Amino acid sequence: MRIFAAFDKFKDSFSAKKASDILAQAADECAFTGEVISYPLTDGGEGFSEILAGRVNGKTNPVNARDSFGETKSASIALVSIDQLDNEVRELLDLPFTGKLAILEMASVCGLTDLTPSQRNPWKTTTLGVGDLLLAAKQSGADYILLGIGGSSTNDMGVGALSSLGLKIYNSNEEELIFPSPESWKKAAFFDTTQIESLPPIRIACDVDNPLLGSEGATYQFGPQKGLEQSSVEELEQQMSSMALKLRSQFPNALVCPEQKGAGAAGGIGFGLSLPYQVQFVHGSVLVSKWMQIEQAIKKADVVFCGEGRFD
Repeated sequence: MRIFAAFDKFKDSFSAKKASDILAQAADECAFTGEVISYPLTDGGEGFSEILAGRVNGKTNPVNARDSFGETKSASIALVSIDQLDNEVRELLDLPFTGKLAILEMASVCGLTDLTPSQRNPWKTTTLGVGDLLLAAKQSGADYILLGIGGSSTNDMGVGALSSLGLKIYNSNEEELIFPSPESWKKAAFFDTTQIESLPPIRIACDVDNPLLGSEGATYQFGPQKGLEQSSVEELEQQMSSMALKLRSQFPNALVCPEQKGAGAAGGIGFGLSLPYQVQFVHGSVLVSKWMQIEQAIKKADVVFCGEGRFD
């Protein structure tokens, strides 16, 4: 008999791998004599980089990046050879047959689960660390970048990431906003885009189709989950709308409009990155299923255990 364990993470409780390990331990304690196969899963959040890279013998490189509050922390990026990927995966990601793909995980630097409930406040968190990871991917020689954006603590439209990649934001006194979290946006008077770094083409993995703004947008739908007080939702929405207009005026060739599906995922990181860069969205669950060959594993199994959610 063959058991197939396909768990995603359980927020604020344990990881996908830990869930799989628990099942394997239970099977051992019950003197199960069959085979237990475990594929920890992710749709772009916690474990994204490690899980995907581990499947194709990718190389993990340690890097330093900033967290949600701008403090330096240890993180990592994974590098895989594109020729090691299945044809279906390459087609889904619109990749060539050769080259180097960097896999990055937004939650590894500005993840919601890294913060205590009292620390969660999207007025004060920023995506500076995502920019650090993107720059590290470029410096590693990546030809393409795959960014998983699930599980974020931020609602800053990627302004922090753009800032760490060279976007300069100044107040009316020509003083630079060094930590451009949403609470500082009222001070933003003008921008300097001349020093923004170039990046390889970016693929963003997520399963959220929300637009950037409006009742179905990032702030209204996900802000309270990230610690935003209900009384502040409308105010942050107004700041998002104002900043989006300012940014688009600086990037007339922006690829993603605020109304486009996915622009509101992970606090709008895809919207921000699409302003200066070549960005494509891909459904994270579909990508991981093909990457891990989940369908084939299910067909070979007698029993399948799966799960995701939160135990609190």
